Amino acid sequence: MKPLRNRIRDAALSQKIPQLVIEKDYAISYILAGIAFQSILNEILVFKGGTALKKLFFGDYRFSEDLDFSANNESLTGNKLENILQEAIVETCRLISEYLIPGTPYLIIGKTLNC
Repeated sequence: MKPLRNRIRDAALSQKIPQLVIEKDYAISYILAGIAFQSILNEILVFKGGTALKKLFFGDYRFSEDLDFSANNESLTGNKLENILQEAIVETCRLISEYLIPGTPYLIIGKTLNC
C-alpha cells in the first residue's frame, strides 16, 4: 500500500482539488471510524448532513468539513456522553498513530491530544 502522503497527493491530483481538502476528508474518515468502534455511539447517533451524503451515498458529492449527528437516546448526555466521545477520540488516535509524529500535540474534535 502506498504511504498516506502519496495517496493524498494522488487523490488531489486526480480530483483536481487542493491536498488540504483531501487531508481533511481523510481525517473525517478516521474520526468516523473511531466513533464506529464505540458500539453505544453506533446505537444512538444518527449521522446526517452533507458529509453523511458524501460518505454514504455520493462519493463525488461536495466536500464537507463538519460531522452532524442526532441522538436517538436522550439519556446519554453530559459526562457520560463526554466519556464515550473521549474513548472514540482515543480510538481515532490509535487508528492514525502510524501517520503521526510521536510526541506532537494534535487538535482532534476541539481537544489537544498527544496521540
